[in-house]
Amino acid sequence: MTDASATLFIQRMVSGQPGFPGAVANYERFMTGGTLIEEFWWGELPQPLHNTLLEIADTGWVWVRFWLRDQDVVLDRIFNSDLKAVGTHIDVTTPILVEDGTWSTTDLLLDIWLSPDGMVTLLREDHFDQSYQQGNVSQSDAQRAEEHIRDITRWIASTEFPPVWVLQYQPERTDEA
Repeated sequence: MTDASATLFIQRMVSGQPGFPGAVANYERFMTGGTLIEEFWWGELPQPLHNTLLEIADTGWVWVRFWLRDQDVVLDRIFNSDLKAVGTHIDVTTPILVEDGTWSTTDLLLDIWLSPDGMVTLLREDHFDQSYQQGNVSQSDAQRAEEHIRDITRWIASTEFPPVWVLQYQPERTDEA
């Protein structure tokens, strides 16, 4: 439950930063076509990280972030310590910007969770609504978010999204991870 007196701020997402506190044991970054792919290998965490549905990170887990510039979507494929996919976390954001090799966008506090069995769940809608009411999300960003959610869920329903190659991506352990 959200504390109605709390102020919620949208935040910048920047390449190289996982967006949650915790020890990242290894970080890999590479390009495939026009997509930036980042692997965040979690080190020792004092306790697992959770979204509103389930555990999304623990020691040895991997987040593979895809900056899909063609669709203006940033998504994380989440893998447990056995490298089994736990699900896909899709951020609803402003358009992706690239400047001097740094990729960034603004997270509008709305998320879509896609479970391995294809179930779609909208997350943090209350945070988005509260942030909008507090004036931290502009009218144009709120409209974009609503349109983007409709687009993404339509793409998912028609099996156009996430791209097959993203769903088939499998991180591999290295000496560092």
